[in-house]
Amino acid sequence: MYLYIYKTTHTNGRFYIGRHQTENIDDGYLGSGNWVSGIKDKSTLSKEIIATASSLDELILLEEKYIDQHFDDPLNMNYKRASVGWTSEDARERALERIEQGTHHFLGENNPVHKQLAEGTHNFIGANAKRIAKGTHNFSGENNPSIAKVANGTHHLLGPETNAKRIANGTHHFLGENNPSAKKMKDGTHHWLGEEHKERMRLQNKQQLDAGTHINQWKWMCECGKEGSGKGNLVRHKKGKFCSLND
Repeated sequence: MYLYIYKTTHTNGRFYIGRHQTENIDDGYLGSGNWVSGIKDKSTLSKEIIATASSLDELILLEEKYIDQHFDDPLNMNYKRASVGWTSEDARERALERIEQGTHHFLGENNPVHKQLAEGTHNFIGANAKRIAKGTHNFSGENNPSIAKVANGTHHLLGPETNAKRIANGTHHFLGENNPSAKKMKDGTHHWLGEEHKERMRLQNKQQLDAGTHINQWKWMCECGKEGSGKGNLVRHKKGKFCSLND
């Protein structure tokens, strides 16, 4: 397994620093961050390996070190000074390390499921089995809450007509204060609040504009022959008086 820190550079000088783990050193990996992903012409990018590591912990520390060294460079496209992200490769590597050390929580008697099964306290045995046998389990037959909602037409997966009715009569769970997003906005815990989100969105918009992938740069042509840019503008045009198809 190869563990290394890379620097991906655009022909315009902008660059991104990240970490990668692979069995194939020539796998063509350029990065998975927003900036790299947003560049359509990957031939404008080149990658160099700037450091190698022998463990995941060392790799993360090296990534933070190199990002910190270059973060204030105006050409640097990393949006956070610290190492971010936790990939499936990271999780696999960490799990293998713990298995080799014998410290993984799923090994032997340390596995909580094994303990619960041995003690007879696991929720898949005992009380649940009895309730299923008696037909009183809340997921059995008519007691299943989803079945009841489907029967009375209130299940959220019943389609737009049912949802439209619930919205019309004010019983939809996404209306008013019942909307989980509205609750989070009210108590100040929504992830869209705060300066960190504003800065993240500013950088994301900048990267998309530089790469030509921003939603406002999307080119379109209406069936009436009118041309423009921006998906929102296309929707407004088709609904407006300037589209000849509405005559």
